[in-house]
Amino acid sequence: MRLLAAARDHWRVTLLTVMLVISLFLLFAPVDGLGPDPVELDGDRAERAGITNLHWGLDLSGGASVRSPLIGWIAADLEFEPENETDIVIEVAGHLDINERDVTARAGERPGDGSIETTDANVTRSEFVAALQAAGFAVTDNDVERGVHPETLERTAEVLYQKFAEAGYSGHRVDTFTGQGFVVIEVPQASEEDVLEIIRERGLLEVKAHFPVDDNYQNETLLRQGDFAHVDNAERNGDHGPHVPVQVDGAHAGEFASNMESYGFADPGGARCNWQAPGPRPDDPGHCLLTVLDGEVVYAAGVDPDFADTLRTSNFVDRPTFIMRTTEFEHAQALSINLQAGALPAELDLDRGDRFSTAPTLAERFRSLSLLVGLAAALAVAGMVYWRYREPRVAAPMLLTASSEVVILLAVTVLAGYALDLAAIAGFIAVLGTGVDDLIIIADEVMQRGEIRTDRVFEDRFRKAFWVIGVAAATTIIAMSPLVSMSLGDLSNFAIITIMGVLIGVLITRPAYGNILRILMLD
Repeated sequence: MRLLAAARDHWRVTLLTVMLVISLFLLFAPVDGLGPDPVELDGDRAERAGITNLHWGLDLSGGASVRSPLIGWIAADLEFEPENETDIVIEVAGHLDINERDVTARAGERPGDGSIETTDANVTRSEFVAALQAAGFAVTDNDVERGVHPETLERTAEVLYQKFAEAGYSGHRVDTFTGQGFVVIEVPQASEEDVLEIIRERGLLEVKAHFPVDDNYQNETLLRQGDFAHVDNAERNGDHGPHVPVQVDGAHAGEFASNMESYGFADPGGARCNWQAPGPRPDDPGHCLLTVLDGEVVYAAGVDPDFADTLRTSNFVDRPTFIMRTTEFEHAQALSINLQAGALPAELDLDRGDRFSTAPTLAERFRSLSLLVGLAAALAVAGMVYWRYREPRVAAPMLLTASSEVVILLAVTVLAGYALDLAAIAGFIAVLGTGVDDLIIIADEVMQRGEIRTDRVFEDRFRKAFWVIGVAAATTIIAMSPLVSMSLGDLSNFAIITIMGVLIGVLITRPAYGNILRILMLD
């Protein structure tokens, strides 16, 4: 009972203790999903990446980074009504002889704020200008700029992030720089070739039917990117070879089965296909179900009798699942990633971008040096605090509280899956320094204004010190916020860590230190 009463009376210290215990669990407990993915060794055996659950960024773990603009042309400051957007897209795409998905028209919120863009990689500036003029817009070459709309840029970044997540990477970042019109991709523990393999593909996927009509062959699209309700991960084993199990959306299942039957794929006995994909089409391929990724046929297959029977009955509509097979497991992985993440709204113009990578050995050296710098900073702060007070009961709780703040902040990064880089380490050092500054303000205000005899005197002095700390914290957050909102890369990481550290200090560690001082001075 006495212990519970003490915990209730000194709830700020209790809160700090609980947060420390939780933080240590998050940092060191071998729980799946907290830390980086295990490193595969052999067979089914895997090894934990480190003794902690910390995620390391590109600087401290090695990896690759790519900065690239997007392929596209955009004409801005156009005036048209929102209800005309679809007609404009159809007309411009028709003049360019490209797919309508590669043209986007946005009317804008105000007259004259409209824009039209194309993301087809084969369209030139002059062709786009001619298509706009044919659609009734008075534009010249000077009115068309290379690039895409900010919404397209943001959507591309979202899809890229999801692609790497589906591919099994953790700690990756995709930032957009709207003013310059490019994206920056950072993927720890990945080679440059691995990154390029994922971002080089736009991920436009279609399932097409190739079937004979009279004396010729015809292609018809059966399913597109958004027509799937569920997509499993790629599988390499089993009777089907490399494949991806998928489920068609209920709204398209009936139409898919009906088209398959009308095109001759649901005939008794199944459908014969002689097409060997990837590769040239034979003169007489038969009835082939084509899996097309970015315009390339990655697999072609007929339909077995069991699936044909399912198509002829209502069984497929009730349970619209089937297997998408490929010849290579890499193609199956690409199918799964692109179906789950979606297609890129625009391709990356890698020829106008740049890229670099950090070797794991160099990153390990950076990590060791960062640890040494952090320890040196902590020792310097400890020495200064002891020199200042020469009083262990003041200095020891101060250092313990400041260290607790760093531990809690590290646990927050683990919980958020945030990858630590050199800029983040600089933020931790700044948090340690400013945190001790605030604790010194509290100690000076409480101790150097005469003897403390009552709780009321202590609380009055602590409240005055905490007011100064609160104003300083608010100023820091306001000053750092633009660095976060403008997505300035490494500066953003520094600002994010600093802001989180300030909030943890004001809400948890500073009040706890005041409570500890009160215990030592009065109780």
